[in-house]
Amino acid sequence: MFMRRTVFSVLATMVNVAQSTMTGGNKVATLKIKILNKGDSVISVTEKMVAVQRKNGEVDIVPLIFNEVGGPPRVDIENIITISYGKNSIETTVKSADGNVEITTF
Repeated sequence: MFMRRTVFSVLATMVNVAQSTMTGGNKVATLKIKILNKGDSVISVTEKMVAVQRKNGEVDIVPLIFNEVGGPPRVDIENIITISYGKNSIETTVKSADGNVEITTF
């Protein structure tokens, strides 16, 4: 229960910051971060990232980018980190003109 309140508290703060800079006159802006698929759940939120547990059990660490002071965040789709099942190794896939290269560290 404490984690849910913390997640909602951080999200509410992010929405308030975005609304204060995006509102003009009587218009009220709303902020939605659309990164969930059916069956996914948010397990943590900070000012810099959202951790999403996917339906298959993997966890994506989704970075947020703030380009303008007080402006709305953007999802940094190029730097999402996936925590998956495996034998204590890290795999990185580098995309190039010649194709994908997979680098594995132990």
